[in-house]
Amino acid sequence: QRSMASLFRAKSESAETERHKREEVEVALSHERVALSQANESLAFVESKLIQADKMVVYGTLTASIIHEICSPINAIVGSIGPLSDVLASFKESAEESSAENKDLVEQLETLHQILDISSKNLHEQVNVLRRGSRAAKEFVEDVNLELVVQEATLVAGTRIKRIALRVEQTESMPSVRCIPGQIGQILLNLIINAADALEALEGHHDPGIVIRLSEKQVNDLSYARIEVHDQGRGVPEDIRSSIFDGFFTTKEADRGTGLGLSVCKKIAASHHGELTVADSQILGGACFVLTLPVGGPSDTNSSSS
Repeated sequence: QRSMASLFRAKSESAETERHKREEVEVALSHERVALSQANESLAFVESKLIQADKMVVYGTLTASIIHEICSPINAIVGSIGPLSDVLASFKESAEESSAENKDLVEQLETLHQILDISSKNLHEQVNVLRRGSRAAKEFVEDVNLELVVQEATLVAGTRIKRIALRVEQTESMPSVRCIPGQIGQILLNLIINAADALEALEGHHDPGIVIRLSEKQVNDLSYARIEVHDQGRGVPEDIRSSIFDGFFTTKEADRGTGLGLSVCKKIAASHHGELTVADSQILGGACFVLTLPVGGPSDTNSSSS
């Protein structure tokens, strides 16, 4: 009887052990299924972003082609402003002793001439900026005036900041910075557009503003250029500041952002031996993105290596 009881107990213990093993296997399989499901969701998300990125590459190439095609007519318009000025001056001289009707016509022509002159110059400048930004050729490190880079970035932003009070402040005389201008312009353009998007999200805000502040600071006998982009938006919550520079992370709607902009900007800043950070704006109360670059710049390598 004792041997039978021992055998029964051993079988019971073996069955219990097998049951525990099966439960452990089932739990492990359940975890693996969850992990696989999450991996599939992540893969689908990345795939959709890659498709969107490929679409943007196609549109970018098309835009570059269009820019090239419209350069000739724009140059023709800009080139015609000078002769038109001469014709208008001659007509004005002959109309000075004419009737009041002719004088009124001259004033109207002068107004149209000013509109054409300003508009054509702005358009010409915008096209030149877009051409420089869309070039596939390698860019090299050079001495750059950051004020001009900021001006180009605000010009490209165009209608996105048309209803926004944008102010550029310079606390002191800025030195030239050794950098790849197109890449630094890419960072600034991204920050300006993000600031504009943050302001658009505010309902009933009658006087939205962006402040770009340029300054220089010394750290351990090294000079650094500091570019701050302040906005009057809601700011960046503390709980997502550690993730905001991660690839594919975005707080925008699906059709407004890919989550790649700040991630790319962070990498560009690092390749220049600088950094890109975010904090609360002490000026406007929203967010403040700070780009810090060493005045001496990175090593003299082209953009493909950086």
